[in-house]
Order: sequence, then C-alpha cells, then structure tokens
Amino acid sequence: IRKSDDGLNYIVNGKKWWISNGGDPRLEILLVLGNTSMNSASEELPRHKRHSIVLIPAKSPGVIITDPMTVYGYDDAPHGHFEVEFQNVKVPVTNILWEEGRGF
Repeated sequence: IRKSDDGLNYIVNGKKWWISNGGDPRLEILLVLGNTSMNSASEELPRHKRHSIVLIPAKSPGVIITDPMTVYGYDDAPHGHFEVEFQNVKVPVTNILWEEGRGF
C-alpha cells in the first residue's frame, strides 16, 4: 500500500487468499491489512508499526475477485472463501483506519 504522488490516495497492489464470504453478493467493503512503511520517512520502524488497515469498496476499479477456494476439501462457492487481486486500486487516504502504522 503506497501513497499516490499527490498524497491524496493510497494505491493498493497485491493478492489476498481466504477472503471469507468473498463471493457473497452482499459484500461491499474489504478491510485490507498491508505494509505502509514505504510511506514513512523513518526506515527503522518496528515491525508492528509497518502495517495499516485500509477500507476498500469491493466494487472499486482494480478489485478482482477471482477463484473460489475449498476449505478442508469442501467447496463452499459461490459465497465462501475466495482469492482477491488488487491491481492499482485507488482509495482516498481518509479510508485508513486510525493512522499509518496502527494496523496492529
């Protein structure tokens, strides 16, 4: 999770497995815990200060809900656990919970 050049948005890239209820049609928001330490001027942050939680609307451009997953051999699609990809998802910096580095 990095800040955009203008500092007004976060850009999220990556993959997440085991999104519970990822296929449920009622899914509206994703809470994503990611590394934001590259946004800090300090390179010696303790491990627990390197992560933040960002709220991402599930229908944002770049959010791709891909494959349903099995749990202990059971297929609980279409509403069960899914893999989600984030490809240059842009969300406002106001979508962070608390502040950078307070994910834990």
